[in-house]
Amino acid sequence: MPAAYLERMRPSKQTLTLLLLGLFGVLLGLGFKLNHLQGAEEVFNAGLVALLVGVALWVRDVWRR
Repeated sequence: MPAAYLERMRPSKQTLTLLLLGLFGVLLGLGFKLNHLQGAEEVFNAGLVALLVGVALWVRDVWRR
């Protein structure tokens, strides 16, 4: 694929931020819902926190770019 095509397909900072914040909200809501349905709350919560911190750092990196 030509580099110009990939450059045109890159979303803007605002679009990426909205996508990542939406992902963050969906994961957070899913996490709270699943927390009531399973028995390993501590393990799931630790994994969810790590995932959400990663998404938050991703948003930070998008804005620094």
